[in-house]
Amino acid sequence: MDEMSLLYLLKQSTEIKQRKDVREQVKKAMSALQALTRYLYENGIQEIPSNLCEYYQFLEERPLCDYITCIKSVEPFYDAGIVNKEVEELFQEENLEEIQQNAIVGNGIRFFREKLQKLEEEKSEDTWIYIKECEEEYVRFRLFLSETEFRDSISMEYDIANLNVPAEIVQILKKSFSCKKHYGKDVEVCPVCGKPIMEKRENICDNEVCNWYIQKEKLEPKTIKLQGKAMELLPGIYRFCLSPGIAERKIYQKLKDLYGADHVFLYPHVDRYDIDVQKNGKAVYLDIKDVKNPLRLFKTLTETSDLSKLFYSKENPVYLVIPEHRISIYTQTNRNLSYIEQLRSYLTEAGMDIRVIREARLPVMLNSEWRCQDEPLS
Repeated sequence: MDEMSLLYLLKQSTEIKQRKDVREQVKKAMSALQALTRYLYENGIQEIPSNLCEYYQFLEERPLCDYITCIKSVEPFYDAGIVNKEVEELFQEENLEEIQQNAIVGNGIRFFREKLQKLEEEKSEDTWIYIKECEEEYVRFRLFLSETEFRDSISMEYDIANLNVPAEIVQILKKSFSCKKHYGKDVEVCPVCGKPIMEKRENICDNEVCNWYIQKEKLEPKTIKLQGKAMELLPGIYRFCLSPGIAERKIYQKLKDLYGADHVFLYPHVDRYDIDVQKNGKAVYLDIKDVKNPLRLFKTLTETSDLSKLFYSKENPVYLVIPEHRISIYTQTNRNLSYIEQLRSYLTEAGMDIRVIREARLPVMLNSEWRCQDEPLS
């Protein structure tokens, strides 16, 4: 049995524990106990609960990381009526509805990649012009989806019409938003992601990344005046496109300010990498990864079909970049552990030559790469 299936059964058994239907509770718990017993035995773990009393004791006392490899938490699965936070986050990542919603964006990416491939196969004199146009259209498409979670329907129609993208992409952009009717004329939104603020509280947004930037940059909520209907980005697109896009856009802007717009490119070659920084025709490619913990990121990388594009070489220098906000948030919640060092240890153990760097070290690394590239071959 895979770990996600086991965690699902364990979660079901703890949820049913809260209900009055004892017969159903016992049935679910016994099913989970049998699955846990088989899993622990197959993985060589000797401490195996033999009855329901021991089963619940196991869930409430045994550190999760002792028997579930995709979890780093030293806390138990279940404590004082609450399922482990990292388990809940893991299930949130497996949200089927959100994954299906993000497939809308996937259709747009596929459209541009197929268009780019056809252009590259043509090999006519003016092909490079059309390739450049295709790449620029793709950047406008991605930026539109990562700029803000909330839009006014009238201004959204106007903005889409002025994006200058193919008709197929216009339809995809419109499908990426849903109409909401429960807002007044003036809507306060998060200054980072644009999500509406539902109530006054200490943390302006429910996205921890937004709150990190709000505190660091002393940002205040923005106000959007509604002329038409309230339009919100679908949750799956917010999660898989806008949220990781926060780091991509901020790092891109910083590098553009440092080296100029003519030397820094966002989503080059239709998102083969996130950022391409060039000097004297020599490129360094950056892939931005904003994942909650290094183990989860490592597992995501091992499941990536085109992992080889991240392997480092002098001819094709690629760096995996961890944003400063992710390092800071992880350090605060994980007893000062180093995100970068842990990820590097996982990659080294797996024999993966992937260079990992934190956002703050980018200028030093880029200057070093260009200096090495400028040196004549001996």
